[in-house]
Amino acid sequence: MSIQTQSKPKCVTYFDNVLNIEYIDLEPYLVKSCKEYNYYVSENELTSLSKKDKNRIGTHFMLNEIISACKINDHKKIFYYREYAEYPVENMLIKRIFNALPTTIVYDSVSFDTFIKDLEYNVIKREDSSAVCFKKFKKFLKTTGLTKVEKEFTENARVKFSLLP
Repeated sequence: MSIQTQSKPKCVTYFDNVLNIEYIDLEPYLVKSCKEYNYYVSENELTSLSKKDKNRIGTHFMLNEIISACKINDHKKIFYYREYAEYPVENMLIKRIFNALPTTIVYDSVSFDTFIKDLEYNVIKREDSSAVCFKKFKKFLKTTGLTKVEKEFTENARVKFSLLP
């Protein structure tokens, strides 16, 4: 078992050598996606967009960061998301994204470090890999108009493998 610091963005990951799974803290990726989202909206003067369009753009930036996390290496990933009551829109968008993905995500209110320290006492319920289908995720991408993300997702085997349970 090892803890590694990755670049782009700075994040801490935890690799479990026994299970051959990498635990990814989503927080640094979401901070980066939020900064990029805010820059994009202000730079393009899109402050008067509808809530639906703002959510679509936010989803786009979040998915780009999730895909970049998957490109780091070929290990299967379990994502960790620390929920904050003061960010209800972010919580909603993350749940929408991960409801469409067949990968495993853990929601909690403790820090990633605390989650890792308590990992040996927690049971992580993983999805059944025999029934994995990315069809629901591809449909989600099409209905939200994220065709560029869909193309990157379908063309990159490393991303798909990382998202398998």
